[in-house]
Amino acid sequence: MNNYTNQQLKQLAIARQRPMCLYLGELDKKLQQQLTDYYFNSAHNTLQHAIFQRQARNIPTDHQSYLYQHYRQLQIHPAVNDKNQPNPSLSIVNTLTTTLGPLDRIRISSLAPCASLPLHIDDPLQNRAIALLAGNQTFTINTKNNHFDLDMQQGEIWFVNTAWPHTVHNPGTQPRLALLLDLQDLPTNPTNKRKPCDANNKPQR
Repeated sequence: MNNYTNQQLKQLAIARQRPMCLYLGELDKKLQQQLTDYYFNSAHNTLQHAIFQRQARNIPTDHQSYLYQHYRQLQIHPAVNDKNQPNPSLSIVNTLTTTLGPLDRIRISSLAPCASLPLHIDDPLQNRAIALLAGNQTFTINTKNNHFDLDMQQGEIWFVNTAWPHTVHNPGTQPRLALLLDLQDLPTNPTNKRKPCDANNKPQR
């Protein structure tokens, strides 16, 4: 935390008052396949753009060489100003915004087998939602006094409070593919099919 400004520390304190996690629903099977196909049909990697954006907001990004070796991103919305950027699928963007409301950013990320994203904190001004598209993952959030693993099944959409330190590990033999969404607003009435995290910071089914 030594690399954060006083203003960023205040933003983190505010962000950490949000719920630890919220179950928001499920992606339609057809949309899951559409997102997966869109990712694997593109050779483009916008990871460098994502790291640049973090640096522009003075958010630390450690282990960059490790990330470039094991991690890949494709930003769908807004389109990256790059002549090699694939044309974003408007149907994907429209479907997701209809389901979840206005979105500031839509990305798909891939984590190599047996690789992990090092412990990190995301922009506290973002409302991050995640949906596992393919493969397996262990998503671990560390709080001041506890930590927990979020059991996220394929197709489920979760708001996760990534203002807390967190890491992601792929224990499988295939790439882990996930949809990353930045919500403009946090839903006030999420579905009750899956309960939010309890007082012990453990997600409940």
